[in-house]
Amino acid sequence: MKKVLHPILLGLLIILNSSFKTELLFGIEIWQHGKPVKISKQVVLLDKEPFQIKVSLYKQEGVFVNASVQENYFKLQDSEPIANLADWPANTFAESTFNVDQDLILDSEGVGYWFYNKKKDWHRFDSSVVLGENVVIGTKSISHFFVPSVQKTMDISDIKSPIYLFLVAAKEGRKIKELQRQKIMIIWK
Repeated sequence: MKKVLHPILLGLLIILNSSFKTELLFGIEIWQHGKPVKISKQVVLLDKEPFQIKVSLYKQEGVFVNASVQENYFKLQDSEPIANLADWPANTFAESTFNVDQDLILDSEGVGYWFYNKKKDWHRFDSSVVLGENVVIGTKSISHFFVPSVQKTMDISDIKSPIYLFLVAAKEGRKIKELQRQKIMIIWK
């Protein structure tokens, strides 16, 4: 009886585990030359030319975004907590409304907040946002980089190192809680 019960319990645990999978809160695509570029094992290969980051928000107002030439956040394991996550909501970068600057801010620690809220008359994506039944798709066109530590704008053609993107969906409240993270390394042809 003991040998029969064990496989049955194991089967039930597998079924229960699969029914409680985490719901996807956001997705990300990288586009260049009018088409999506394949992301393989968290890496995307781009020409040193303008590109777009498309964020699909599902039941989530926005995502925190860090872009850096350093691997600080990118090298975190999925199970490792983000040490300064509690500080992120109060310390996000003030990016241009409707992404008129078309900058991607590069900073080792700082984050932006890319969001869409229909009650507000502004957001951080390009001006046209796609509103679906259960999704908001915001595009962030990138024509150059801005480095706040030296207050300098850099052309994409001048970048020499990979860019590490780290995106986090979080639930704010008395204590901020991470809900989902995604990492992408952009390397250049």
